[in-house]
Amino acid sequence: MANSQNPLVRIKTRSELVENIIKLSLGGNYTCYDKNVHIPLLVEIITASHPISTFCAQAHICRATFYNWLKTNPDFKYAYDLALPVGESNLLNLPLAKPEYPYAYWRLRMMNQYGYGKSSVPNLDHDSPVEKLNLLRTAVCQGEMTISEYVQLVGVVQAEQDLRNGYRSPEGSLFKHNKENLLAIINSD
Repeated sequence: MANSQNPLVRIKTRSELVENIIKLSLGGNYTCYDKNVHIPLLVEIITASHPISTFCAQAHICRATFYNWLKTNPDFKYAYDLALPVGESNLLNLPLAKPEYPYAYWRLRMMNQYGYGKSSVPNLDHDSPVEKLNLLRTAVCQGEMTISEYVQLVGVVQAEQDLRNGYRSPEGSLFKHNKENLLAIINSD
């Protein structure tokens, strides 16, 4: 990775990283969060479409520490949230700028770094229809699926339960939901 154009950020070489990791590990020292150091480094790395692991290596922290910093430092989280779409758009447009860029590698990076191709349907391998409905409700509340998708999947859970109970007509259904009813349930939180 080339050195940053930002004078506040100096990207270390691999040999410098190895040397620093050994010093930190042997000395029992740990990296403490410093917003004046870590926010510029985070923004530089994430906007350049590099993964979180690159930031962790440069900051001498593990992923658990990174996620802890996101939870406990609102400025750090805000910087990450702002930088992420910039990095995503850079990588998203890369095949247009460089048609020779390997598609399989680009697709894999988009999936791993930005969740492209991620299924919005939660794993419904549960016996209980209540558990399935709770998973679907959580997915809607977290914005992972639309209300229309939710209504369709509730219908699938309903039909499955009806089949288990030997019902032959929709009138005997255990769950009677319409769009308004479902919106009321979701908004009850």
